[in-house]
Amino acid sequence: MACTFVAIACTEQAYRNSMKDRSASLRMSDSTEKSKKEKRTTPMTNKTLKKAIVVGGGVAGLTAAIAFQKAGRDVVVYEATEASTEFKGSFLTLAMNGVNALRTIDAFESVEEHGFWVSSMELVSGSGKRFGDLNGNAKGLFIERGKLVAALRNEALRRGIRCETSKHFLDAHTTPEGVSVHFADGTRVSGDLLVGADGMHSHVRKLIDPTAPTPRYIGLLGLGGAAQMPDLKTLPKTFTLMYGKRAFFGWTTSPSAEVYWFANVPFAQEPERQTLAAVSPQQWKQQLVHLFADDAPPAADLIRSTPEHDGFTPTLLHMLHHLPHWYGASMVLVGDAAHGTSPTSGQGASLAIEDSIILAKCLRDCSDVQRACAIYEGFRRSRVEKIAKLAGRANQIKVAGPLMRRLQDLVVPFVLKHLVHPETETWVYQDRINWDEPIGVSMTSQKTGE
Repeated sequence: MACTFVAIACTEQAYRNSMKDRSASLRMSDSTEKSKKEKRTTPMTNKTLKKAIVVGGGVAGLTAAIAFQKAGRDVVVYEATEASTEFKGSFLTLAMNGVNALRTIDAFESVEEHGFWVSSMELVSGSGKRFGDLNGNAKGLFIERGKLVAALRNEALRRGIRCETSKHFLDAHTTPEGVSVHFADGTRVSGDLLVGADGMHSHVRKLIDPTAPTPRYIGLLGLGGAAQMPDLKTLPKTFTLMYGKRAFFGWTTSPSAEVYWFANVPFAQEPERQTLAAVSPQQWKQQLVHLFADDAPPAADLIRSTPEHDGFTPTLLHMLHHLPHWYGASMVLVGDAAHGTSPTSGQGASLAIEDSIILAKCLRDCSDVQRACAIYEGFRRSRVEKIAKLAGRANQIKVAGPLMRRLQDLVVPFVLKHLVHPETETWVYQDRINWDEPIGVSMTSQKTGE
């Protein structure tokens, strides 16, 4: 496999060029806005990281905090909410590259006990026809998102990392010393680097680049839940995915016989959030039962058996295909804030974990904060954008029109046999980060499938 990333010397040249391009792109005609923006983007040089401020206490932010501390840096996490508001219908499978990344910072054991392993992925149609399986790359840890975040937060606290809640990020600007961060409660904190781990609709992203693209709605709503169906026969450690006649459905069973399910519902025009909020869980439940009524069991039965409080909260699914700049003066992005992928990729949490650990290594091994951020972006961009493209192709099947859905029993097997080659995607899952190797050695070998 050809090496995708260049040596550090080339990356540093790219860093110098990117700073020139960035400076030019951020000029504004309005003098007030120009002054304000220059204040935010004036580069800091010869600045070694001592204290990092992480905005966002989710998977990316908490992993960053743990990795930064392991790298010998002081770090504080600020999260807007008081506690996790996730519910059973919000879950994920942490792929093996994410599992291995957490092992790199000795944080996986604290997470593993809250999930269960899956090792197979079965594909079926709404008629009940079995299309095949994707066992080669399916292994991972299934876990409720809220439990994953809670486990990482508890691990961070155990290590003595400050994690403050109810801190709504308001604004930030650069200073001669680094960055000053403002919160809605009136408090201000200062540090050498602001890490934006504030998700798909990142505020920090707009501070780095006010012209940054916004995430694109992919035409799908996501809903999920958890049901008790002791008589349901399922394959052990298997996630079953169904191409239904009207929508996409997936389910898996925990060792305690609880069945977790999700639905991706095509919705061409992006609805207003107020419109979604006006629909009650009971109404979503009825609508989903109708959508899967003509499909083979158990989709409709699982939905009927799910308590409203354990599901039926809709999520608009977005992607951020390409972000020109991942960092600015004393600010940098990780996770969905830098490269939001859709849930179809199965890689959102894993990529966020990888980001955070690699950024910590760059800051550990590079004496200049800005250069470390440039090297981090250079090492990560190719990999995450290629994974995002893979997810984009998969999304197209989920939003197929009525004609394609009628033909899917013929089309999907052909696609799986002739166009889908899981062995060519092993680079996604087999990537490993070696904490002890310096950035110039370990990261130039990061897998991108090229």
